[in-house]
Amino acid sequence: MKKILILGNGVYANAIAKNIKTDNTIIKIFDPVTDDYEEIKEYNIIFILVGSKYMEDVLYRLSLYNLNNKTIYTGSKGLIDKDTITYSSYIKNNLKVKKHGYFAGPSFAKDLETNCYTSFTIASKNIKVRKLFKELFKENIHVNEYKYEDVLELQSTLKNIYAIGSGIIYSMYPNSSTLASFISMAYSEEIILIKDLYHSKEHSYPKDHLGDFYMTSAAMQSRNFTLGSLISKNKEKALKYLEENTCEGYENLTIIAKYLDKELKNYKILNLIYEITFKNKEPKEILNIYKN
Repeated sequence: MKKILILGNGVYANAIAKNIKTDNTIIKIFDPVTDDYEEIKEYNIIFILVGSKYMEDVLYRLSLYNLNNKTIYTGSKGLIDKDTITYSSYIKNNLKVKKHGYFAGPSFAKDLETNCYTSFTIASKNIKVRKLFKELFKENIHVNEYKYEDVLELQSTLKNIYAIGSGIIYSMYPNSSTLASFISMAYSEEIILIKDLYHSKEHSYPKDHLGDFYMTSAAMQSRNFTLGSLISKNKEKALKYLEENTCEGYENLTIIAKYLDKELKNYKILNLIYEITFKNKEPKEILNIYKN
């Protein structure tokens, strides 16, 4: 009997639950803010699908329990400010979780709600963790395998940051050609950044990340894209939007910028997004990416 607990208080948690096979399986959606964490003891598979603003509290509360006999899948993405490491690395190293995997789309919650055909990438060095993940999902979900959780999670984090740039440039030049060229250059820069950080070609190409990157960067309904558009038009409206919405790209941009420090300038697009968002550089300066 598989007993699955999904830690999540949003539509994505519900959408994931709808796409898990129900035969010989118990599934419960757990609100990580209000529910009693003692319930964790009763489940052998845990999905962590919470927004970044809740994540550090969730990780602390999980640290109070023995998780050695549980399989944990993280779909939340981000960096921990004080350590500048991914959630995946923190879970493995600090919570001492041996059976852990990180997974990513391309997948919007509204599409998963309809049991759409799409794909996930599950990243883990543990073959059994990858195999179990593939067995959990219905036939409409194709699952690719990859080894390195922290790499895939960092890429998932960076795509949200670059999506802010998509919103900035599209608000000024709303045509498909400009947006597509920006996304192409941003994706190329992300690959270079990953290679620089991990010093391996193998790390740079988990299957499906291109689709995930494109989906987020081109999605005008995404929160990060919307934030970028507002930053370009009206900073006050952008700040108000941030009070009412969680924008993971915005939250993690300051962390990655601090981590890269002086090397941030080596990544022209990332640096411009940071300076436009936090340093009052004019949004039109993003066009500097077209200068050879």
